[in-house]
Amino acid sequence: MSVPELVIAGVCGAVGVRSLIVTLRKPFEPEGTRDRLLYALYVTCRAGWWLTLGFFFLGYGLVEQPQDLRWFLLVPIALAGIQLLASLGLAHGGDRDSDHAPDPDMNGHEPPKEQS
Repeated sequence: MSVPELVIAGVCGAVGVRSLIVTLRKPFEPEGTRDRLLYALYVTCRAGWWLTLGFFFLGYGLVEQPQDLRWFLLVPIALAGIQLLASLGLAHGGDRDSDHAPDPDMNGHEPPKEQS
């Protein structure tokens, strides 16, 4: 049993729970089912990243031959990639209508069109 790995595992687990609580407290008004699913995926990957990193250090501290657990580092890497893709999907919003060509000077940040 290794104490530093167990301490790191506890800190990562606490950060993961905190991340989940803080993110779920923020108001989010999805425009459709797509945005709701992408946001759920984003939140799950965000908290899951910290929790899986904590589980990696927990296993590393408790197992006799920790070299067998090196493959588990791929799980947080995969979660980070999925979180990135979900955030890009939320940022670009495929459900949003655009009846005009985007202004290249605005870099995709056009103000919402006014309804009359």
